[in-house]
Amino acid sequence: MDKMNDAKPWTCETTRANMQDYLDETLLGPVATRLFLHVRDCDACCKELDEQKAMFGMLNAMPAIEPPADFDEKILASVPYAAYREMAELRAPRMPVILEEESLPDFVRSGATRAAGLVLAAATAAALAMSRVPDIAVAAVGLGLLPEALVRVQQLSRRIYVGAVQRNDHA
Repeated sequence: MDKMNDAKPWTCETTRANMQDYLDETLLGPVATRLFLHVRDCDACCKELDEQKAMFGMLNAMPAIEPPADFDEKILASVPYAAYREMAELRAPRMPVILEEESLPDFVRSGATRAAGLVLAAATAAALAMSRVPDIAVAAVGLGLLPEALVRVQQLSRRIYVGAVQRNDHA
């Protein structure tokens, strides 16, 4: 992976940051070329690259060792399952941010705003029914219902999402 922007000067630090990727041959051509040119001219980086190549050469030359038959059992026995269970919430699928209650502003979620909006909507609808207000009052009904509708739609969406996740977990 390229850890260096081409516009910046190449340094020993950027060489060290990219050296493993260079040895793994995963650097893009221009980045690999810049590293190669730096190593060619920098004795310290050349020495470090040679040492890493030698170390990986020795590691690759080592014979493969088969793990003991009970290796998996020993590893599993060493896992602290109590701590694993305590972290269940961290492993659980996350609720999309838009469905979190906090994604709606506090004033929208407040009972006072929701109640006032419902009263406004009901009063305006009643006045509309008696034809005592202009037709623009329909917007007031919608505006009054908006906070309650937002909260209800979010709650319903949360239930649908949780149900879908639970169905997928049991499938």
